[in-house]
Amino acid sequence: MIDRRLHVLRMVRQHGTVTAAAAALHLTPSAVSQQVRSLARDLDVELLQPVGRRVRLTRAAEVVLDHADRLHAQWEQARAELDAHRRGDVGEVRLSAFPSALAALLGPAVATLRAGDPPLSVVVVQADPAEARSLCERLQLEFEPFDITAEGLLVWRYFGGPWEAVARVGFGA
Repeated sequence: MIDRRLHVLRMVRQHGTVTAAAAALHLTPSAVSQQVRSLARDLDVELLQPVGRRVRLTRAAEVVLDHADRLHAQWEQARAELDAHRRGDVGEVRLSAFPSALAALLGPAVATLRAGDPPLSVVVVQADPAEARSLCERLQLEFEPFDITAEGLLVWRYFGGPWEAVARVGFGA
């Protein structure tokens, strides 16, 4: 959670009263009120409006929670990606092609790699064949060219040798 006070505010919205939110959070009503007041003070907006024994979130509170929900989703995505990195399930793929092949051949390959499980970060470099070979040499990789078949493009990876075929991307993908 980016800021615990946002979770407290979300629980007030969900439960309708400070007391009910406090019970759900295993806090005192005073602690919940204090958290919401602290957040309101930091944001310089009113977050709650009393309505009888209940409270209603102000429009400002709804805006804050909308943003908080998006931040929370991004935070969870970042954590999932970091977990995948720790497990070694993700990586970066660098592809190089000459200009006329970029759209026709690499477009489908990039889309497939980015949508895969696990998703890969894809970097595409435009280069003519001599430049591509030079890039590989600079990376101290043993370049092993491969054929593109009528069915599609074969995607390879290299972890110090030998090259390993990891995916086939059809031209109609």
